[in-house]
Amino acid sequence: MLRRQSGRAVIWHLAVLPEYRKRHIAAFLWAEVKERLTAKGIRYCEVWTQEDEAANRWYLAQGFRNIKDRNWLRCYARPSRTDWFLNRANVGEIYGVEEMIFEVTPSRRDEVAEYCYRIDEVRLYAQKL
Repeated sequence: MLRRQSGRAVIWHLAVLPEYRKRHIAAFLWAEVKERLTAKGIRYCEVWTQEDEAANRWYLAQGFRNIKDRNWLRCYARPSRTDWFLNRANVGEIYGVEEMIFEVTPSRRDEVAEYCYRIDEVRLYAQKL
């Protein structure tokens, strides 16, 4: 069961179409959202990002801070290398793995890199309002 935490919010999407970027629209949207959140008694806001460095820089510029101990890696295993992750005795007879996605801490990037065709770092940014 999830416990509702009052005074907290999560941004799921904040985006500006490419043809409207560089006009400070995102900053305007965030200022408006922040005003509405504080009017509702929200005092903390967080957002999760992935491999979008421009977005990561933008959140930092808006006063968010990266909560590094909550970051994690989403790893997409190469089908030919999934045996390294699977205990065949536990799984039983299977005919192969088409897609395997798993999560690990960022400190394990070098350890799992050779087994993955893609790794996205998922980052938590937070701000007290």
